[in-house]
Amino acid sequence: NAQQQKLELKVLTPEVFTAGKSVGLRVLISCGGKAETDAVVTIKVIGTAFKPQVYIGRSAIDGVASFSLAIPAFTAGTAAIVIEGQSKRGRGEVKQLIRRS
Repeated sequence: NAQQQKLELKVLTPEVFTAGKSVGLRVLISCGGKAETDAVVTIKVIGTAFKPQVYIGRSAIDGVASFSLAIPAFTAGTAAIVIEGQSKRGRGEVKQLIRRS
């Protein structure tokens, strides 16, 4: 059983997540400083005022996974995007808060 390593996830775009906006989300997945190809990337958009949304994709040869997200509009409560990466070598997670519109 190979030792599971921690994957590093870095959000390349957008800089800010805003409610009610459509965004092109690009995430770089790497392991030990090298791009992680073919990692499974799960995006969860969760909030207190709407149903969760889940997007699943894979990282390309450059380690980047790209998604088109429609972030729900909300005026009360909180929301966040949870990005999880999983590959043969390990897993990692990063969270980003969503700003109200």
